[in-house]
Amino acid sequence: MKRSVKVDAYINKTENRKDDSTMRISITNFRLVIVVALSLYTLTVAFIFWGFRDKSSWFPKRFRKSHLGEIQVLVDDDEEEMYEYVNKEENPTIESDAEQRETTFLKLGNIYIFSAYFDNRPNIRPKIRIMTIKQSNCSQNIGCAFKYQNHWIRVYAERHEMCENHGRFYGGWMYFCDVPEQFIDANSNALSTSDIRLFESNNLEMLVPINITSHTYQDSSKFKLLGQFTDPIGICIPPLFGEINLPMLLQFIELGKIQGVTHFTFYLHKIDDSIRKILDHYQEKGDITLVEWILPSTISLREIWYHGQMLSIQDCLYRNMARTKYLGFLDLDEFIIPLEYFKLTDLLDSYAKKLPTISNISAFSFQSAFFDPKQLPDPSQQLKILQLQRRNSKLSKVRTKLLTVPQNVFELGIHHVSKPIDESKQVLYVDPDVAKIHHYRACIINFEPDMTCFKDLKDDTILKYSDELIQNYKDAVKNTMHLFAPAKELQKSSVK
Repeated sequence: MKRSVKVDAYINKTENRKDDSTMRISITNFRLVIVVALSLYTLTVAFIFWGFRDKSSWFPKRFRKSHLGEIQVLVDDDEEEMYEYVNKEENPTIESDAEQRETTFLKLGNIYIFSAYFDNRPNIRPKIRIMTIKQSNCSQNIGCAFKYQNHWIRVYAERHEMCENHGRFYGGWMYFCDVPEQFIDANSNALSTSDIRLFESNNLEMLVPINITSHTYQDSSKFKLLGQFTDPIGICIPPLFGEINLPMLLQFIELGKIQGVTHFTFYLHKIDDSIRKILDHYQEKGDITLVEWILPSTISLREIWYHGQMLSIQDCLYRNMARTKYLGFLDLDEFIIPLEYFKLTDLLDSYAKKLPTISNISAFSFQSAFFDPKQLPDPSQQLKILQLQRRNSKLSKVRTKLLTVPQNVFELGIHHVSKPIDESKQVLYVDPDVAKIHHYRACIINFEPDMTCFKDLKDDTILKYSDELIQNYKDAVKNTMHLFAPAKELQKSSVK
């Protein structure tokens, strides 16, 4: 009897242990299921968030509220390239891929050609440089045909992929053909471009006329006043699109002129009529050049990096190479501000005196200071860039901008010299106590582990331009008001 009781007790105890073990396993499994579910939920949310952040995945554009009142910023997440635009719609319209638009590109096979340049810089073999957009996997080649006497000399082009296509389906590519010796005039280093054609490798008989936009080098004897260059300093502005903030545009141009910038080159992708009237006004005065930048309708904005920005940079570099001694590349919310000097020309001339090897400089690189637009503005100032006087104390060494010596550059990146014309040409990194970029946007730390944004300080260096800038800004407004007057008012004023 006692033995039976002990056996029953043992069985009951064993069963209880099994129940406890089963319960523990169930609890453990439940916890595991919860952990897995939470992990999947977190990954799903992160994926969705990333997808909305990456404009290339679902949307060609992404807008977010930013600085300077109603100004919004078109954001490029990988490089965070910023441009000042106004967008009054809460849900901006996405440009349709099927939208038909007249392109400024010439189609040759599967390659879209924008421009061509005769690169006749000293100490290199003369070449025709051709700026193109093509599919990354396109193996088609093109070449240059030079008419010599009664026949054509065909030269196949080499090709070079531009540095920041970022794996998109379409990207910027540069093709270049060696110029045959019999077409080079040794005395003037010039080339007659009337008998140059392009051909595609699949159709050698079809010769397509091409205009040579510019040379990259000019004989100094043709330019008596300023030596080789007609412009001491020029500025390139990459493709503009959207509703641009007019006051910022005027401040950008007028401050640049005060600093010694003699010419601006604007690339126009899609802007409204009011901004075009202002830019046309400055072009008529000779202050700026407007370059139409209309991508082929077959290229979706998802398929190319930031409206083909890299190709526009190379085009502007070669377009201004022969005429401009120093060429800067800036957005509308960026300004190069020297501390000691008033004009950029004085700053650059000081380096030319200090450095015996100034001819070996490919570019001057400037660190960036962020002026957060959400700060409390100085009410005593009239213009926005004068009102914002606090910046982050830590400067960005990644989001630098450049003043190039274009003659010494082969290819340019957004923030760096991708390739000089030869290895002896070096970048000079400007001490931020000498000059820096004033970038009117919120501080960011992307791609810069050492960057911090939580400390700021007062920096009112830009106020040294205030009197002249305010006056020039008012004059610019006064001189362009008639562009926006109703037709009836214009008729009345003409009668008077």
